Amino acid sequence: MLIAARALFLLSFSCATATAVELSEISVTSRLNEPLQASISLEGSDPSISTQSLVVALASADAHVAAGIPFDKVLTRLIFTTDPVSDPPLVLVETVNPVMTPFLRFLLRVEAGEH
Repeated sequence: MLIAARALFLLSFSCATATAVELSEISVTSRLNEPLQASISLEGSDPSISTQSLVVALASADAHVAAGIPFDKVLTRLIFTTDPVSDPPLVLVETVNPVMTPFLRFLLRVEAGEH
């Protein structure tokens, strides 16, 4: 049984102009009771933004509450990294320990540094 995961995204950019990055649905390759292995592709990103400058993290508990998403303590164990070499670039979502929860909902914060 695969883990069902749903991610919602909050984008914020530290540069002066507003820019968007489209994030696809999450693709989960791990199974229940295994460490989470998942990826989210970055589609249609602005070519002026270096994917290496993107910082992806779990949004705050307050942001989850504001979005109407319960903030489960298990979410704090999620590890987010970017893989800019893939085509399209990926956000990798992993855990070290097995995930016992069959369904995860979480909000991401994506920030782009100077470009």
